[in-house]
Amino acid sequence: MESILKIENIAAGYGRVEIVKGISLHVSKDEIVSIIGPNGTGKSTFLKAIFGLVKVFTGNIFFDNEDITGLKPHQIVKRSMCYVPQDNNIFPSLTIKENLDMGAFVRHDDYSKNIEEVYGIFPLLSGFKNKKAGELSGGQQKMLAIGMSLMLKPKLLLLDEPSAGLAPNMVDEMMKKIELINREEKAAILMVEQNAKRALKISNRGYVLSMGKNMYEGTGEELLNNKDIGKLYLGE
Repeated sequence: MESILKIENIAAGYGRVEIVKGISLHVSKDEIVSIIGPNGTGKSTFLKAIFGLVKVFTGNIFFDNEDITGLKPHQIVKRSMCYVPQDNNIFPSLTIKENLDMGAFVRHDDYSKNIEEVYGIFPLLSGFKNKKAGELSGGQQKMLAIGMSLMLKPKLLLLDEPSAGLAPNMVDEMMKKIELINREEKAAILMVEQNAKRALKISNRGYVLSMGKNMYEGTGEELLNNKDIGKLYLGE
C-alpha cells in the first residue's frame, strides 16, 4: 500500500535541544498507526515536528509524495493534514457550530454537508449545537476537537493522546470513533497514545519510542504479543 506519510531519520526539538533523535516511520493511506512509549520520550514532539510546530534539525518528511520538511502549519493544513493536540484544542467561548465553522477556516466552498457528517460521527454534539464548547465534558470536547479537524476532509489525521483524561467507557467510545473515521472518512491516522493496549488493538501497525528513538516496530498484534514490550511498556 502506498504511503501517505514517510519520515526519514528526522531529529527535532526546541531551540538547540534535540528531543527527537533520528526517527523513521511511514503510514499507508488506509492505516491506523500508533506511537507508544514512556512519558518524556519525544512522542508529542515528534507529532509537532511533522506538523511544522517544532524545528526539524535533520531528516525529511514526505506527505503525499511531497517533501514538506520545514513548512509552516498553515501550509501543511492546505495539503490536507490535520493535527489535534491533547489540550487547548477548541474555542471554549464559541458554540459547537461556531467551532466547526472555525475548523473549516481555509475552505471557501459550501461545507454544510461536512458539518452534518461530523454530527453523524459524533451524535452527542448534534444535540448541543448552540451550547458553548467550554460547557462540554472532557470527552465531548475531545470529540469536538476531532470534529473540527474533519471539516477539512484530511487525508491524514495526527492525534495527540485522544483518550487522555477520559473515563474508561469514554476511552472505548473514542477508539470506536477513531476506527469509524478511518473507515468511513478514508483518513489515515497517526496517534500518540498512553493507553497502549487499547490503541494497539485498533492499529494496523505501531511504533515504540524511547529516549527519542525507534525501539520497536510491528503490527498492532505483534507488539501486543511481544513479551519484552509487554513487560516494559504495557504494564505486564
